[in-house]
Amino acid sequence: MSLFSKIVTGILGKKSDKDLKVLSPFVNKINDYYKTLSSLTDDQLKVKFSSISENFKNSEEDFKDSNKDNSDDEDYFKKLDQFQKDFLDSKMIEVFAIVKDAARRLVDSKFTVMGQETVWDMIHYDVQLIGGVVLHQGKIGFNHLILELF
Repeated sequence: MSLFSKIVTGILGKKSDKDLKVLSPFVNKINDYYKTLSSLTDDQLKVKFSSISENFKNSEEDFKDSNKDNSDDEDYFKKLDQFQKDFLDSKMIEVFAIVKDAARRLVDSKFTVMGQETVWDMIHYDVQLIGGVVLHQGKIGFNHLILELF
C-alpha cells in the first residue's frame, strides 16, 4: 500500500468498515426478531411466513388492479418493480429471522444428500446475514460473482 493510500485510508477510513457500520443495524434487528421466534411452534412459524407471502401476493394484485389502465405504459413496470422492492424491503428483517429460526429448528435433523446421510448443523452467522442483506439490496449480483471467479 502506498503512502498516499495509507494517509487517505487513515483520514477517511476503510470502505469495508463503513459498509459494516451501515449493515450492522440490519443484523442486530434480524437477531433481535429471531430471539422472539423461539417461543412459536413450528406451525405458528409456518403461518407467519405464509402470511407474509400471501400478503405480498394480495398487495401485488391490488397494485395491478388499481393500475390496470396504465399497464401498457413503460412507467407501469418501473412502478410495479418499485412496489415489489418496497414491500420486500419492509419484510426483510422478519423473513431473514424466520429463515434463521427455521435453520435452528433443523439442527440435528438427518437428510440424504447425493446418496449420503447428512446431519444439519447450521444456524446462520452474522456474516451470512450480512451477505444476504447485501444480495437483497442488489449491491452484488450473480453476474458480479461470475466475473469475480474469472
